[in-house]
Amino acid sequence: MPNKAPRYNSALAAAGHDFSEKVHADWSPRLGLFWKASSSVALFGDVSRTWRAPTIDEMYSNEYYVSSKLGSSTPGTSRNLAVERVTAVRTGFMLHRQNVFMERDDVQLRLTAYQNRVSDNIGPRLGILIEGYVPGSGMLPPALSTQRNLAGFHTLGVELESYYNAPRLFASASLSKQRGTRTGSQRDPWVMTNPCRPSRRIN
Repeated sequence: MPNKAPRYNSALAAAGHDFSEKVHADWSPRLGLFWKASSSVALFGDVSRTWRAPTIDEMYSNEYYVSSKLGSSTPGTSRNLAVERVTAVRTGFMLHRQNVFMERDDVQLRLTAYQNRVSDNIGPRLGILIEGYVPGSGMLPPALSTQRNLAGFHTLGVELESYYNAPRLFASASLSKQRGTRTGSQRDPWVMTNPCRPSRRIN
């Protein structure tokens, strides 16, 4: 539903307040392989091309606009956002053994390596609002959207998972590490590539 406050639902073209309907539709292909090399060892891998449509908040959040002298520099809704796309590759192996520490127990280890390439990721329009823009210059086109598509990022990582089940006991533990690079930055998609902060997780 459009905003009932006039300054957030202006009929002026320079405001860019467009709350009309938007539909997204596409395919998400995936190819996966699983090979049981022996009774205790299996190899797996998959590649996928998925996408995420902009959320309602991302498309229809907007800023106020009254006139060219009284209004936000990014007043418009963001109906023209492209969908985020992710190309993901994953490979690994599984080791499964029974009766390891006691009768009828079950042990599984799984090692997975993965890589994700994200394009057109969605974020707020901050900092360098358009290519070549000098902050404070005031030289901006009208109806600039609140959200925009960014230049994407690339992550890769590895994860080790372990599971143990016995008639009266179960446990699990995992360790993962990830790193990546971002093309541009949240504030300036046109700057040189920046490293993403590495992450580690132990459970």
